[in-house]
Amino acid sequence: MKDDRVTGGGLFEAGQRLYVDPARDLELTLVEGYSADFATLIAETVWGTDGLRYRSFGLEEEFDRIPQLYTLELREAGRLVGCYALADKTVRIGDERLRAVHRMFLAVEASRLRAGYGRLLVEQTRRHFLDGSSGPLMLYGYIEADNSRSLKLAEAIGYRRLGSFESMIFNRFRPRDDAAVRPLPDLSAAVSEQVAATLEGHYGRFGLNDLDQSVDPTHYWVLREGERVVAGVQAQRKRWRLVDLGGFGGRFLLAALRRTPVVRRALPDGELRFLALSNAFCDAGAENALWRLVEGLLARQGVTVAMLLLDPRAPLHGALRRYGKRGLLSHFGVDAPVHVMAGFAGVGEPLVTALSERPLFISSLDPT
Repeated sequence: MKDDRVTGGGLFEAGQRLYVDPARDLELTLVEGYSADFATLIAETVWGTDGLRYRSFGLEEEFDRIPQLYTLELREAGRLVGCYALADKTVRIGDERLRAVHRMFLAVEASRLRAGYGRLLVEQTRRHFLDGSSGPLMLYGYIEADNSRSLKLAEAIGYRRLGSFESMIFNRFRPRDDAAVRPLPDLSAAVSEQVAATLEGHYGRFGLNDLDQSVDPTHYWVLREGERVVAGVQAQRKRWRLVDLGGFGGRFLLAALRRTPVVRRALPDGELRFLALSNAFCDAGAENALWRLVEGLLARQGVTVAMLLLDPRAPLHGALRRYGKRGLLSHFGVDAPVHVMAGFAGVGEPLVTALSERPLFISSLDPT
C-alpha cells in the first residue's frame, strides 16, 4: 500500500520523502541542489512536444546560478526515473512581494514515459508545496501552448494561466562587431546605477519581477551613444542539439537546413549555439540600437543566433516586432507561445488578479 504522506519538517527540508509506493519500489525525495544522476537524465531528455524538439546541454551552469535550487528525485528500485527542478525565490507584483517556487525541467526516463510518473511528479509537487504551505505561496511553471496533455493536467489539479511569453529570434550569419558595445563591469558605478534605474522603469510594474536577484553584471552589456546608454541586455551562452522543427516534414526540413552552407554556420556539428537574452531595454524608437548591441555580442561570442523571451503584453515586444529584420532563422517555428501556469496557497484573489492582468517578467533565473 502506498504512503503519500510528507515525512519531515519544512517545505524544503532536504532528504524528506514526499511519496512512497512499496508495491512499485518507488520513492520521491527532495534533494538540496542536484545529483549527478539528475544532470545525466536532464542531458538525455528531449524537450518539446509537437513543435521544436531538442536536447539542452550545459544546464549545470544555469542551475549553479540559482541561489536556492532543489530537485525532486523519483527513484524506482534506487534508479532515477523522473525528476523536477525547483527554485525557492521571492517575486514582486507591483509593490507586493510573494514567496514563489518555480518548477522546471520535468523529466521522465525514456523507458518509463507511459508509466504515469510525470503526472505523479506534478501532483505530488502541488500537494506538498500548496497543501503543505503555512503561509502565502505561489507554485508556477512554464508549459508550451501545443502541449495539450500537460495543460489539461495542470488545469485539472488547479493551476491557472497567468499569461504567456514568446521566443523572439535574432540571427546574423556574419555578425559585425560594434565599438559602442561595452561590458557593464568596464564602466563606472554611475552607469551601473543608470542601467538599474532604467530596468526598474521598464519592468518594475511587471508580475514575477525578480530584478534584484536576476540581473548579473558580469554578463550584462550596453550600447552607448556618446555618454548615454541607449540599450542594454544580459546574455549567456546556450547549446541545443535540434531533433525536430515540428510540423509536417519537420525532420526533413531540419536535415535540409543542415546541408545548406550558410545555415551550417549556425548549426556546427548539428548543434544550435546561441545567446539567451534577458533584462533587455532600449530607448523608445531606438530598437535598432538593441539589435546593434545583440549583433555585436554575436560577433564577440562567435555565434549567429540570439533568443529573447518576452510577454506579448510588454511594450518592448511590440516595438521589436514592428522593427523586423531579425534574420532568416527567425522564421523557423520557435515563436509558439509558452503559458505561465500557477497555483496558489494563502494568496488573496485581488493579488492573483493583479498578477494576471499585467505583463509577466521572464527571469534569467527561470531557465527554459
